[in-house]
Amino acid sequence: MSNDNVTIETPSGTITIEPRQWGRDSLFRFQIRPRISVWGDRNTESIIENLNNRTRRPHAEYKKHALRILAEAGINFDGKNMRWNQYAYCSCPCSPAFVAPKQVLTYNETNYYNYDLSITIRDLGNVDYTKQGRLWNDGDTPLTLEQVLIP
Repeated sequence: MSNDNVTIETPSGTITIEPRQWGRDSLFRFQIRPRISVWGDRNTESIIENLNNRTRRPHAEYKKHALRILAEAGINFDGKNMRWNQYAYCSCPCSPAFVAPKQVLTYNETNYYNYDLSITIRDLGNVDYTKQGRLWNDGDTPLTLEQVLIP
């Protein structure tokens, strides 16, 4: 198994397989379930828009696109039990991602056992970021990233 990141280009997006390395990552981090970060490319949203919309991700749409891009790359990935987690990488809501059950990922005859995936969607289409987020300040208004991180 290679310890280098592997980037795969497909017609609909880009996948980066990020193997976890023993010694670089903590024992806890090395053994947790895979995280799958998904976002639109820079033509879909700017970096500022990405930061502002961290708590209002259209994760149902992201899941459909992510599974399609994985299939285009020839990766047989079981996404049935893949769940969105606003706190996937840390204890604040700044790094949302999908959390998938542990499974062996095979690409180009290489097996990956402990890994994370980053998926960039080329054409996300029109995304409605006004839908309710997962963090609330008064029951009706979603918090922006600034409201969460800056008291």
